[in-house]
Amino acid sequence: TMLEEELRKDVVGTMVREIRQRDFALIAGTQTIWRQLDLLAQYGYADETYRALLRDGPHGLKNAIRVNPLGILERFHKTEPADIASHSHATFSQIARYFYYGLGGLRPDPDQPGFKHFVLAPQVPHGLASAGIKHESPYGLIESKWEQTDKAWSWQVRVPPNSTATVELPLRFRPKNVQLSGKSVDASSGLTLTPGAWRFVIEK
Repeated sequence: TMLEEELRKDVVGTMVREIRQRDFALIAGTQTIWRQLDLLAQYGYADETYRALLRDGPHGLKNAIRVNPLGILERFHKTEPADIASHSHATFSQIARYFYYGLGGLRPDPDQPGFKHFVLAPQVPHGLASAGIKHESPYGLIESKWEQTDKAWSWQVRVPPNSTATVELPLRFRPKNVQLSGKSVDASSGLTLTPGAWRFVIEK
């Protein structure tokens, strides 16, 4: 409902304020950071997420990976030797997920599982020149690749056969003039793409 969505926005806004106050340290446990990153992407906080990912030192993901490059040790008892411990709690997984869900913008449609229909809503933080993902779905290759300069942002999308995609441009680019494969389009709301290769260009 509208009320629930407003409450969610308020909660996410409070979370973002705390992240800023903590010098972009993520305020979640190791196993729930992925959900925090998802929410930041979902509500358009691209710059905050990017700064959090680059943060070094305590409470930064870079530091977590440096300290636990093979994953967080999980043992039944603290006296067990580390070489037999599980490394299933991977510290890389949250960042890897954000590459797809956030920077690439690939999000499944729960009403049409298996990527019969999916959403592409990439996050484009300031300071990052380019990003790209590929995913081999049951229908074929899905691709989302973008790059930005001081003058323009361009985004290449591939939708596989027998599937469709709803694309949502980053908030800071809407509703500017958008070129889709050489033609002007209204992108103030989501666009639905049919199978094929598509290219968006937006002059800044």
